[in-house]
Amino acid sequence: MSLYQMLLAAKQGNAFNVKRLLTQLKMKGVDIDIEDLGPLVFVQKNKHVLEEVNHTILDSLIDQFSPAKSRREASQKGNSHDHRTHTAYFVAKRYGEQGAVFAISCAPDMTVETHWPKSNRTDVILIENSECFTFCSSFLDNMGLQNIDDDTLVIWSSGKAITHPNATHFLSHFHRIHYCPDYDLAGVEIYETLFKTLGDKIHFMMPFDLARYAKYCVVPKERMRYVRALNKAKGLGFEPMVKLLTDGRGILEQEVLIGE
Repeated sequence: MSLYQMLLAAKQGNAFNVKRLLTQLKMKGVDIDIEDLGPLVFVQKNKHVLEEVNHTILDSLIDQFSPAKSRREASQKGNSHDHRTHTAYFVAKRYGEQGAVFAISCAPDMTVETHWPKSNRTDVILIENSECFTFCSSFLDNMGLQNIDDDTLVIWSSGKAITHPNATHFLSHFHRIHYCPDYDLAGVEIYETLFKTLGDKIHFMMPFDLARYAKYCVVPKERMRYVRALNKAKGLGFEPMVKLLTDGRGILEQEVLIGE
Protein backbone atom coordinates (compact mmCIF):
# COMPACT_ATOMS: atom_id res chain seq x y z
CA MET A 1 0.00 0.00 0.00
CA SER A 2 1.44 3.37 -1.03
CA LEU A 3 1.68 6.37 1.27
CA TYR A 4 -1.26 8.01 -0.50
CA GLN A 5 -3.36 4.84 -0.16
CA MET A 6 -2.61 4.59 3.57
CA LEU A 7 -3.58 8.23 4.13
CA LEU A 8 -6.78 7.65 2.20
CA ALA A 9 -7.55 4.52 4.24
CA ALA A 10 -7.03 6.46 7.47
CA LYS A 11 -9.41 9.21 6.30
CA GLN A 12 -12.07 6.67 5.28
CA GLY A 13 -11.95 4.87 8.65
CA ASN A 14 -10.21 1.77 7.28
CA ALA A 15 -7.36 -0.09 9.02
CA PHE A 16 -3.76 0.89 8.18
CA ASN A 17 -0.22 0.13 9.34
CA VAL A 18 0.77 2.98 11.66
CA LYS A 19 4.49 2.16 11.72
CA ARG A 20 4.71 1.98 7.93
CA LEU A 21 2.76 5.22 7.55
CA LEU A 22 5.07 7.12 9.91
CA THR A 23 8.17 5.62 8.26
CA GLN A 24 7.08 6.69 4.77
CA LEU A 25 6.11 10.16 5.98
CA LYS A 26 9.54 10.55 7.60
CA MET A 27 11.22 9.47 4.35
CA LYS A 28 9.29 12.27 2.65
CA GLY A 29 10.51 14.79 5.22
CA VAL A 30 7.29 14.91 7.27
CA ASP A 31 7.91 14.47 11.01
CA ILE A 32 4.55 14.03 12.69
CA ASP A 33 3.05 12.28 15.73
CA ILE A 34 0.29 9.82 14.85
CA GLU A 35 -1.90 11.39 17.56
CA ASP A 36 -1.95 14.55 15.44
CA LEU A 37 -4.15 12.66 12.97
CA GLY A 38 -6.55 11.46 15.66
CA PRO A 39 -6.86 8.90 18.49
CA LEU A 40 -6.04 5.29 17.50
CA VAL A 41 -8.12 2.16 17.96
CA PHE A 42 -6.34 -1.22 17.79
CA VAL A 43 -7.78 -3.69 15.27
CA GLN A 44 -5.15 -6.42 15.00
CA LYS A 45 -1.38 -6.79 14.79
CA ASN A 46 0.09 -3.76 12.96
CA LYS A 47 -3.41 -2.51 12.12
CA HIS A 48 -5.22 0.48 13.62
CA VAL A 49 -8.04 2.83 12.69
CA LEU A 50 -8.58 6.46 13.64
CA GLU A 51 -11.45 6.91 16.09
CA GLU A 52 -11.75 10.57 15.15
CA VAL A 53 -10.08 12.11 12.13
CA ASN A 54 -8.23 15.42 12.11
CA HIS A 55 -9.42 16.33 8.62
CA THR A 56 -7.36 19.52 8.43
CA ILE A 57 -4.01 17.74 8.73
CA LEU A 58 -5.02 14.54 6.93
CA ASP A 59 -6.56 16.35 3.95
CA SER A 60 -3.40 18.43 3.63
CA LEU A 61 -1.23 15.29 3.56
CA ILE A 62 -3.53 13.56 1.07
CA ASP A 63 -3.33 16.57 -1.24
CA GLN A 64 0.47 16.67 -0.88
CA PHE A 65 1.02 13.00 -1.69
CA SER A 66 -1.81 12.29 -4.13
CA PRO A 67 -0.66 10.98 -7.54
CA ALA A 68 0.08 13.79 -9.98
CA LYS A 69 -2.37 14.12 -12.87
CA SER A 70 0.21 15.62 -15.23
CA ARG A 71 3.97 16.03 -15.68
CA ARG A 72 3.55 19.72 -14.78
CA GLU A 73 1.79 18.90 -11.50
CA ALA A 74 4.45 16.29 -10.69
CA SER A 75 7.18 18.90 -11.12
CA GLN A 76 5.30 21.23 -8.76
CA LYS A 77 5.31 18.44 -6.16
CA GLY A 78 9.04 18.02 -6.45
CA ASN A 79 9.79 15.35 -9.08
CA SER A 80 8.47 15.37 -12.64
CA HIS A 81 9.73 11.78 -13.08
CA ASP A 82 6.92 10.62 -10.81
CA HIS A 83 4.56 11.02 -13.78
CA ARG A 84 4.84 9.65 -17.31
CA THR A 85 5.45 12.02 -20.19
CA HIS A 86 2.57 12.76 -22.55
CA THR A 87 4.52 11.50 -25.58
CA ALA A 88 7.33 8.95 -26.00
CA TYR A 89 9.98 9.77 -28.62
CA PHE A 90 12.31 7.27 -30.28
CA VAL A 91 15.15 7.39 -32.78
CA ALA A 92 14.58 4.91 -35.61
CA LYS A 93 15.66 3.89 -39.11
CA ARG A 94 14.76 1.45 -41.84
CA TYR A 95 17.23 -1.43 -41.90
CA GLY A 96 17.97 -0.87 -45.59
CA GLU A 97 18.56 2.87 -45.08
CA GLN A 98 21.17 2.90 -42.30
CA GLY A 99 22.00 6.59 -42.71
CA ALA A 100 18.42 7.89 -42.78
CA VAL A 101 17.62 8.29 -39.09
CA PHE A 102 14.27 9.76 -38.04
CA ALA A 103 12.16 10.23 -34.93
CA ILE A 104 8.94 8.46 -33.98
CA SER A 105 6.49 10.36 -31.80
CA CYS A 106 4.22 8.00 -29.85
CA ALA A 107 1.40 10.22 -28.66
CA PRO A 108 -2.10 9.31 -27.40
CA ASP A 109 -3.70 10.54 -30.61
CA MET A 110 -1.11 9.04 -32.97
CA THR A 111 -2.61 7.51 -36.12
CA VAL A 112 -0.32 4.62 -37.01
CA GLU A 113 -2.02 4.10 -40.38
CA THR A 114 -0.92 7.57 -41.56
CA HIS A 115 2.80 6.73 -41.45
CA TRP A 116 2.75 2.92 -41.58
CA PRO A 117 -0.02 1.55 -43.81
CA LYS A 118 -1.01 -2.00 -42.94
CA SER A 119 0.73 -3.36 -46.02
CA ASN A 120 4.05 -1.84 -44.87
CA ARG A 121 3.99 -3.04 -41.27
CA THR A 122 6.82 -5.54 -41.30
CA ASP A 123 8.89 -6.63 -38.32
CA VAL A 124 10.20 -4.22 -35.70
CA ILE A 125 13.59 -4.60 -34.03
CA LEU A 126 14.13 -2.96 -30.64
CA ILE A 127 17.77 -2.34 -29.69
CA GLU A 128 18.36 -1.19 -26.13
CA ASN A 129 21.71 0.61 -26.47
CA SER A 130 22.71 3.39 -28.85
CA GLU A 131 26.04 1.89 -29.97
CA CYS A 132 24.35 -1.34 -31.05
CA PHE A 133 21.72 0.74 -32.85
CA THR A 134 24.48 2.65 -34.69
CA PHE A 135 26.26 -0.54 -35.78
CA CYS A 136 23.10 -2.59 -36.11
CA SER A 137 24.19 -4.60 -39.18
CA SER A 138 27.09 -6.36 -37.44
CA PHE A 139 25.23 -6.46 -34.13
CA LEU A 140 22.12 -8.12 -35.56
CA ASP A 141 24.23 -10.55 -37.55
CA ASN A 142 25.88 -11.70 -34.30
CA MET A 143 22.43 -11.86 -32.71
CA GLY A 144 21.48 -14.43 -35.33
CA LEU A 145 19.03 -12.14 -37.15
CA GLN A 146 19.75 -12.55 -40.85
CA ASN A 147 17.91 -11.97 -44.13
CA ILE A 148 16.29 -8.88 -42.62
CA ASP A 149 13.90 -7.08 -44.94
CA ASP A 150 15.10 -3.58 -45.93
CA ASP A 151 11.80 -2.08 -44.72
CA THR A 152 12.17 -3.53 -41.22
CA LEU A 153 11.90 -0.79 -38.62
CA VAL A 154 14.87 -0.60 -36.22
CA ILE A 155 14.25 1.42 -33.04
CA TRP A 156 16.65 2.53 -30.33
CA SER A 157 14.36 1.52 -27.48
CA SER A 158 16.34 3.32 -24.75
CA GLY A 159 15.77 1.17 -21.68
CA LYS A 160 12.40 1.46 -19.95
CA ALA A 161 11.24 4.23 -22.31
CA ILE A 162 9.83 1.59 -24.65
CA THR A 163 7.35 0.48 -21.95
CA HIS A 164 5.48 3.81 -22.19
CA PRO A 165 1.80 2.94 -22.85
CA ASN A 166 1.77 4.95 -26.09
CA ALA A 167 4.91 3.15 -27.27
CA THR A 168 3.44 -0.30 -26.65
CA HIS A 169 0.23 0.80 -28.38
CA PHE A 170 2.30 1.77 -31.42
CA LEU A 171 4.19 -1.54 -31.39
CA SER A 172 0.94 -3.53 -31.13
CA HIS A 173 0.13 -2.58 -34.75
CA PHE A 174 3.07 -4.60 -36.07
CA HIS A 175 3.22 -8.32 -36.75
CA ARG A 176 6.38 -9.25 -34.83
CA ILE A 177 8.76 -7.43 -32.47
CA HIS A 178 12.33 -8.58 -31.88
CA TYR A 179 13.57 -7.24 -28.52
CA CYS A 180 17.38 -7.08 -28.18
CA PRO A 181 18.26 -6.34 -24.53
CA ASP A 182 21.17 -6.30 -22.15
CA TYR A 183 21.27 -9.71 -20.47
CA ASP A 184 20.52 -8.46 -16.98
CA LEU A 185 17.59 -7.93 -14.64
CA ALA A 186 16.41 -4.75 -16.36
CA GLY A 187 16.40 -6.46 -19.75
CA VAL A 188 14.19 -9.30 -18.50
CA GLU A 189 11.86 -6.98 -16.56
CA ILE A 190 11.35 -4.74 -19.60
CA TYR A 191 10.50 -7.83 -21.64
CA GLU A 192 7.99 -8.94 -18.99
CA THR A 193 6.32 -5.52 -19.06
CA LEU A 194 6.12 -5.51 -22.86
CA PHE A 195 4.78 -9.08 -22.92
CA LYS A 196 1.79 -8.05 -20.79
CA THR A 197 0.61 -5.85 -23.67
CA LEU A 198 2.17 -7.43 -26.76
CA GLY A 199 1.95 -11.12 -25.87
CA ASP A 200 3.48 -13.55 -28.34
CA LYS A 201 4.26 -10.74 -30.78
CA ILE A 202 7.40 -9.91 -28.83
CA HIS A 203 10.47 -12.14 -28.92
CA PHE A 204 13.37 -11.94 -26.45
CA MET A 205 16.37 -12.27 -28.75
CA MET A 206 19.28 -14.54 -27.82
CA PRO A 207 21.91 -15.90 -30.22
CA PHE A 208 22.17 -19.68 -29.95
CA ASP A 209 25.85 -19.35 -28.95
CA LEU A 210 25.21 -16.65 -26.34
CA ALA A 211 27.14 -18.59 -23.66
CA ARG A 212 30.42 -18.09 -25.54
CA TYR A 213 30.37 -14.48 -24.32
CA ALA A 214 30.38 -15.61 -20.67
CA LYS A 215 33.96 -14.39 -20.13
CA TYR A 216 32.69 -10.82 -20.62
CA CYS A 217 30.07 -11.04 -17.88
CA VAL A 218 30.44 -8.70 -14.90
CA VAL A 219 28.96 -8.87 -11.42
CA PRO A 220 26.57 -5.94 -10.79
CA LYS A 221 27.10 -3.72 -7.75
CA GLU A 222 23.98 -5.23 -6.20
CA ARG A 223 24.61 -8.97 -6.43
CA MET A 224 20.94 -9.79 -5.81
CA ARG A 225 20.17 -8.25 -9.20
CA TYR A 226 22.25 -11.04 -10.76
CA VAL A 227 20.43 -13.68 -8.71
CA ARG A 228 17.02 -12.27 -9.63
CA ALA A 229 17.97 -12.04 -13.32
CA LEU A 230 19.09 -15.68 -13.31
CA ASN A 231 15.91 -16.84 -11.56
CA LYS A 232 13.69 -14.91 -13.95
CA ALA A 233 15.56 -16.31 -16.97
CA LYS A 234 15.03 -19.82 -15.61
CA GLY A 235 11.33 -19.15 -15.03
CA LEU A 236 10.87 -17.86 -18.57
CA GLY A 237 12.77 -20.76 -20.11
CA PHE A 238 15.51 -18.55 -21.58
CA GLU A 239 18.09 -21.35 -21.65
CA PRO A 240 20.87 -19.51 -23.57
CA MET A 241 20.69 -16.66 -21.05
CA VAL A 242 20.62 -19.08 -18.12
CA LYS A 243 23.81 -20.76 -19.38
CA LEU A 244 25.44 -17.36 -20.05
CA LEU A 245 24.73 -16.05 -16.55
CA THR A 246 25.63 -19.35 -14.90
CA ASP A 247 28.94 -19.75 -16.73
CA GLY A 248 29.84 -16.06 -16.47
CA ARG A 249 28.57 -15.60 -12.92
CA GLY A 250 27.42 -12.12 -13.85
CA ILE A 251 25.41 -10.11 -16.38
CA LEU A 252 26.26 -9.06 -19.95
CA GLU A 253 25.86 -5.73 -21.75
CA GLN A 254 24.78 -6.11 -25.35
CA GLU A 255 27.58 -3.98 -26.85
CA VAL A 256 29.80 -7.05 -26.55
CA LEU A 257 27.83 -8.56 -29.44
CA ILE A 258 28.73 -5.79 -31.90
CA GLY A 259 31.85 -7.70 -32.86
CA GLU A 260 35.01 -6.38 -34.43
